[in-house]
Amino acid sequence: MKSGQLLVMRKCGFLLLLATLASCDSSEEETGPYDCSRDSVPAGAQCFEFQGEQQAFRFDEPGVVGSWSSNEFETCIEYAADGAGRFRYWGITGSVPRDDSSVLWGVWVDDDGRSIVGGDGRPVVVNHLKDGPVLDRRLIGLGYSESTGFGGDFQDVTTCPQNSESNQGAITFFTTNTSTDAVTIALDSFVIGELTATVGGDEPECGVETNASRLTVYRQPGTYRFQALSSTATWGPLNIPVAKGDCSSHALR
Repeated sequence: MKSGQLLVMRKCGFLLLLATLASCDSSEEETGPYDCSRDSVPAGAQCFEFQGEQQAFRFDEPGVVGSWSSNEFETCIEYAADGAGRFRYWGITGSVPRDDSSVLWGVWVDDDGRSIVGGDGRPVVVNHLKDGPVLDRRLIGLGYSESTGFGGDFQDVTTCPQNSESNQGAITFFTTNTSTDAVTIALDSFVIGELTATVGGDEPECGVETNASRLTVYRQPGTYRFQALSSTATWGPLNIPVAKGDCSSHALR
């Protein structure tokens, strides 16, 4: 509590003793400029709901503005200087690429505009969904450092690729091994899915929709390192090339 506030409270208490009709609320404390209960917050900041209440977030952060790509989350984030953002996915829902997610973003700050740090000691960049697929809960708040950028495998990139199946290639995995249990599949050391059933009869067509016995993923052109394992078998490592508009099929026997 500030000394000035303490003096006011003492004065209020004295006035109340002299006149019961006097009005004085000693519980009120002056709030900072980033308090979202105010009519407005300073330029370069915005308020949106986080953890069940309206909080302030500062987006005048030139080190954050730009594009950030993550293989782990199969997404590329675009942060604009006006506090708007977009998540562009190259993963799939069923057999088609996911739609983009539109967000508001900002560095979480207290009422005085100071950055609030997370458990990792970094300021927290919060993403608030406006429309599109629900965000992975791990993407709602991301630790950020001016010197190292985001944690995890987020890389600073020039631009995000457009989320279009025509710009990508497909890889389909399936297993005919009836003596194994669930098979976990990874590309570039990141788990992309699991096969929990064996294909019976004819082998599936390349690019078919994902289900328990087959897994189809879309990737930008390039080479990806494949590995898979179950409790009784392993496959790979193997380098799988991906070309625009092509599909390659891989049986785990």
